[in-house]
Amino acid sequence: MIFNKKKETNSVIIFLHIPKTGGFTLNSIIDKQYRGFFDIKGFFDYGWQIPLADYINSIGDIKKLEVLRGHLFFGAHNHIPQKNYNYITLLRAPVERVVSEYYFIRRWKNNRPLLQAVKKMTLHEFVTKKEYNGITSNRQTLMIAGQYDLAKAKYNLEKHFSIVGITERFDETLYVLEKKLGWKINKYKKENETKNRPSIDEIDHDTIEIIREKNQKDIELYKFANELLDNQLKQLKNSFFAEIMC
Repeated sequence: MIFNKKKETNSVIIFLHIPKTGGFTLNSIIDKQYRGFFDIKGFFDYGWQIPLADYINSIGDIKKLEVLRGHLFFGAHNHIPQKNYNYITLLRAPVERVVSEYYFIRRWKNNRPLLQAVKKMTLHEFVTKKEYNGITSNRQTLMIAGQYDLAKAKYNLEKHFSIVGITERFDETLYVLEKKLGWKINKYKKENETKNRPSIDEIDHDTIEIIREKNQKDIELYKFANELLDNQLKQLKNSFFAEIMC
């Protein structure tokens, strides 16, 4: 996995924020680490796409950019002048992520007809309607690869991402961010949590099985991401022992 030190000249943090993975909480932590932000809003925000290059070209003084973040596809590094970059992301257990996004959409105030319709749907209806496949089917693979290509998503995580975090292992993820990017993290508050939603055990089995079946690539990608995080933690542990033995 690539790695460029924080504060390296002309280095940019690119946070690929997959919806309902804990990204708002991570953003609140990022806010305390850097100054030059550009938040991409709506690029891959529930079906509304704006060319990423157009968004980035609208940045005023792009050479001062330290953080580029948002719901975006992989590939932002191709549109910035800085040659050094650190991609970071969070992945979440796929079934949990889909369920969380459904309940988030139901309580989210928006005026988009496609999403307004979700407020009147059951979870089962939501995950079986084709028009919502961009949200309910392998969304994490799609955003990491730019297409529904598991092999490419794995390649991108391993070759282009400095830190691959896991929602269910958030504190371990923060530890890696502290050690590898030099962040200073004290306390944090969980942000934008989807409240008043049932647990997976409370949802009917057939609906859960449909979600699993529609997210086989994401399930495999999530497993791979956990392995990458394990390897990062192991490397840090080995580095620590190597330092104290010198």
